[in-house]
Amino acid sequence: MHVTDITYLDGDGPTLARFSVAFDTDLILHGLQLRVAEDGSLRTHPPHARRLARAYGISMPLSQKLTDLAIAALAERGVVVR
Repeated sequence: MHVTDITYLDGDGPTLARFSVAFDTDLILHGLQLRVAEDGSLRTHPPHARRLARAYGISMPLSQKLTDLAIAALAERGVVVR
């Protein structure tokens, strides 16, 4: 699983980045968003991405994994996520 493309938005509300993720299967999730939740934690959105991945047999804690991937992809582009 890896980030295939990413666009980041600086100061545009709670959304930090939009990205696509390719899995080791033929599954690609487009238009995912990295957002700041009310408690200050980072979350991926939309939530249905987790259900879709499970349907493809991907059983990892997907939201955290996607969040980690998005942060890493942003860091590679010089964007620091705090």
